[in-house]
Amino acid sequence: MLRRARWQTPRESDGVTAAVSRNAPLDAVRGLAAAGVFVFHTSNRVGAVYGDPYRLLGHLDVGVRVFFILSGYFIYRPFVRAHLTAGRGLPMGEYAWKRFWRVYPAYWIALAFALVVGYAEIDGIEGVWKHGLLIQKYFGDSGGTGLRESWTLVVEVTLYALIPVYALVVRLLGRVVGRVRAEVGAGIALLAFAFAMLRPYVDQKGVFASAGLGRVLEPALLAAGAGMLLAVIDVVEWSDVARERIRRVAAPAVWWWCAAGAVFAALVLWLADGFVTPDRTGDHTQWFNYQWGHALVATLLVAPLVLAPGGGGRLRAWLSGRFVVMLGAVSFSLYLWHIRVLTLFKNSGWLDLGWFTLVTVAIAFGLSVAAGWLGQRYLEQPFARVASRWPLVSRGPRSTRP
Repeated sequence: MLRRARWQTPRESDGVTAAVSRNAPLDAVRGLAAAGVFVFHTSNRVGAVYGDPYRLLGHLDVGVRVFFILSGYFIYRPFVRAHLTAGRGLPMGEYAWKRFWRVYPAYWIALAFALVVGYAEIDGIEGVWKHGLLIQKYFGDSGGTGLRESWTLVVEVTLYALIPVYALVVRLLGRVVGRVRAEVGAGIALLAFAFAMLRPYVDQKGVFASAGLGRVLEPALLAAGAGMLLAVIDVVEWSDVARERIRRVAAPAVWWWCAAGAVFAALVLWLADGFVTPDRTGDHTQWFNYQWGHALVATLLVAPLVLAPGGGGRLRAWLSGRFVVMLGAVSFSLYLWHIRVLTLFKNSGWLDLGWFTLVTVAIAFGLSVAAGWLGQRYLEQPFARVASRWPLVSRGPRSTRP
């Protein structure tokens, strides 16, 4: 039975500076994940050059699960805070406004560029609205290739839409069993549900047999659910004793990262041909292990940075380094533009130069980071300023806004 002293609601005195400091290592992890995805996509194009290390590089798409767990954490944390401090939800109009400006404009520009230079295809008006709204993965016919990596953005937008519904259900449940019990219990139940649904997903049964919500959400649900549960654990105002116990377990972040490395290495050795995700037409068990294994690696990387924000020692110091922090800042634009750079190099024959390819890959990465910086500076930042100006809020001092 849970003791009331351990289940207090959170304080509302968290400062903006403290929040930025807490989030910096997580943003750096997002940047490292984006770099890992770049190497993964490179390995798909030049794997024969690498030889044996190709298997290792082919599993660096684990970075996508890092994106999902961070999305679950950052999207759901404000809902948890609003629920536990005031028993309410977030203003949905402002929430939708900010989420729209976070993803769609930068994505549309990247998609338009890819179409102009011939690196993407869209079939007819139907393909335009499918890819334009980021709903193409819900259909058996997606209406062209679009940005091939945009399937993760379809998942992201789906999370934007479903997390408020989930938060509403949890609030209603909280009126019956208590707010904190509802949040923790629902988070655990969501993880159990996500794991149980992996098998139907890999076997393509039921709602997972064709395109639709099941096929879109299930690859991300386990990692996103872990991020949402981390948000709950982070926001709850535990007793001093309980919080200290959590901090002690999570503070040696380097050991968590070593565990993540061990799981990652086991997956590389365990799964046949790690160059791409396991073939679902073959051994479904490998696909199943791929899904939960990558979610576990992502959780081990992120959890200690959330649960012990003041710990981490040298690892946290390294994650605060200038280059890693910069990667985190440009990670979204880097993700949107890196395949355009790789496609240019591939079409030019610069990825077929034997071992010299390693040099051209390094150049491609540098150009991708530069493209990410330009996108973040001249696209994301202006759009973020627009997003901050929610039109239904008065123009008074920010401190007076609800």
